[in-house]
Amino acid sequence: MRGHVEFWRVCAPVKREIRHLDTRVRHDFDRILNELINELKRQQFKLRMISKRYVAKTRFQADSYWCAEEKVKPCQVNFVCTVTLAFGGGFEITCDVDYFLKFPLLAQKFRTEAKQYMNLAPNLQSFAKAELDRVWEMIEEQLLRKIIERSPAGWGRHSLPQALVDTPRICHLGTIVFSHLSSSEDLLKLAGMRRQIIDFVNQIKDQIADTGASLIQQYLPPPVLDATERAALSALLRHQEGLLEYQLRRYLLLKHNKQDVDTSLRRLQLWRYIECVGLPNTWKKKLETLGIRRYLRFCRKGKTIPREFELGEVIRIGLEPVTIERIKKILEIPEHLVERAIRGLCRKRILQKIKTIDHRGEPVVALRIKRWPKNLSPLELQILNLIANHFREQGKILDECRKLYGKEE
Repeated sequence: MRGHVEFWRVCAPVKREIRHLDTRVRHDFDRILNELINELKRQQFKLRMISKRYVAKTRFQADSYWCAEEKVKPCQVNFVCTVTLAFGGGFEITCDVDYFLKFPLLAQKFRTEAKQYMNLAPNLQSFAKAELDRVWEMIEEQLLRKIIERSPAGWGRHSLPQALVDTPRICHLGTIVFSHLSSSEDLLKLAGMRRQIIDFVNQIKDQIADTGASLIQQYLPPPVLDATERAALSALLRHQEGLLEYQLRRYLLLKHNKQDVDTSLRRLQLWRYIECVGLPNTWKKKLETLGIRRYLRFCRKGKTIPREFELGEVIRIGLEPVTIERIKKILEIPEHLVERAIRGLCRKRILQKIKTIDHRGEPVVALRIKRWPKNLSPLELQILNLIANHFREQGKILDECRKLYGKEE
């Protein structure tokens, strides 16, 4: 009667409670649990997980999770049977049967078709897998909503272990409760519930295939919904001639956090909504002498435009600001003299201090020239020339990039 390996594994967390059953009740418990395990194995269920013992409503309980799957093209129906052993003045065995749907054939079709829309550059390979998973989840969610409309009963959230079920939507089929008064006929309900769902999926499998194919076309390439992505794409569509990457990043970092900006730019580049090309080494070195050492690429709108995309409002996109620390570092003059000269220029309203951020998102105090009078000291003139040259050199490189990469387009 107790020869199943699964029997011993399921009973292990509550073996103390089983030993406390009297002989007749324990015999009934062994019989019913073995018959249940036989039926689960006959239906190709496999034991996947066992919980620890816990207390619920003055009863000691332990759960075991049994899983089975059945393929009904293009679907895969996954069944989960939660067997709960409860003890308190006797025993009770509860079977909660749930199922959820997966669509492996449609997922494979989606991934195959998605490749023609993607930029599979080496630096985007690791990001591409996660992005495909994200877009497929959107498609799968829409497909499940269509199925739930046909049969809404039982669908909802669940409390099953995440390691066991990787979808938030699951359908509850029913519950079977066994006690020492139960008969073997109660096990027939388990097979009946499974047949009911397989018949339902067989009825709608053609509609699932058609709806899935339609959704794949709708989401390839995927829509641009995120605020950071919309801001980046709007900026490049408003500046069709292109922008330097550090310019674009600084503009985005004014309103969005760094992680969102990183992800959004990679995503737009992956789906060919934007293009990023490296700069020649001579231009890179010039920018590095200006203190700009990262994000030295040129960005322009890509060859793909998302469907139904509405341009957002774009404020002025400036160049990298020049800071007081930068000026003190370049000038070979004692720092206190430079600081005094800058204070004097600000007091005369020749310079203006502005609290802003740089292209890395770090807060800085930048300097901006408001006017250029003639009666300046040599040091003041040197400071103004340095600030003006900082922006002039960036502007030259930006213009050269637009000429070079505009021709390629």
